[in-house]
Amino acid sequence: MKLSEIINEDAILKTDGFFDILAQCTISSDKKILTYLEDINYLQFINKNPGISCVICKPEHINYIENKSIGIVCTEHPKLYFFKIHNELVNKNQNDKSKFKTAVGENCYISPLAYINDHNVIIGNNVIIEEFVAIKKNVHIGDNCIIRSGSIIGSEGFEFKRVMHESIYTVKHAGTTIIEDNVEIKELCTIHQAVFEWDYTKIGEYSKLDAHTHVGHATKIGRRVMIGSHGNLAGNIQIQDDVYIGPGSTISNRLNVGENSKVSLGSVVTKDVENDTIVTGNFAINHDIFITDLKNRISVQKLK
Repeated sequence: MKLSEIINEDAILKTDGFFDILAQCTISSDKKILTYLEDINYLQFINKNPGISCVICKPEHINYIENKSIGIVCTEHPKLYFFKIHNELVNKNQNDKSKFKTAVGENCYISPLAYINDHNVIIGNNVIIEEFVAIKKNVHIGDNCIIRSGSIIGSEGFEFKRVMHESIYTVKHAGTTIIEDNVEIKELCTIHQAVFEWDYTKIGEYSKLDAHTHVGHATKIGRRVMIGSHGNLAGNIQIQDDVYIGPGSTISNRLNVGENSKVSLGSVVTKDVENDTIVTGNFAINHDIFITDLKNRISVQKLK
């Protein structure tokens, strides 16, 4: 698609260009990316990312963009304009794209009190879906999965943009939600679909989510992951294989939690977790360091 085909009077086209997908400047892809630059601190990603073919930026940032062959659009609010384009394309593609009828595999039990979207849902074999579950559009569920009462799979995520202190703009979600084989999702869990059509949220095979767990948009959970009740995972997180996340833990967006790691109950994770480590506390740090510090504090209190 050409920039000139989508630009309106709210922006100025400086240089025309072609793009295939919309994405943040930190995303790598073999497709041509349209992205935005609102914070100059992200300029390094735009200059180093060969996949970026078009940029929406402020007029004062044009000369900082090193690749002079890419398409450039100028506006005072690049991020908001980017997501307005996103919403317009989502609406257009939903109207243009042919739907397929929802397919359900063999030997499934689906409660008559559950809601399954009529289109764009695939459910594998031997799946149990209990009462008051809602399965939204663009959801793929593998074999031998169990989804307990009241859970919602594939709903729209929390993505809003402020409009110059006047209102809040809602960003549409168009991605896929994938539940792999042998996953069990307990009661009242929420799993949000990804924002972009090319992106997805995933729960890896054999993973188990306890009640009231929330999984934000585009989060990818690996194999054999266990998440205790009231786990709160923000968007775009990478949870690697064989991770344990304790009850009541919160993990901030765009983090990586390494293989075989453990997040202790009630922890608030604000930075990446390395493989084979345990983190504890608010904000979460290495478990051994946390315990040593706690013991030292207790000893000091006793001396007083």
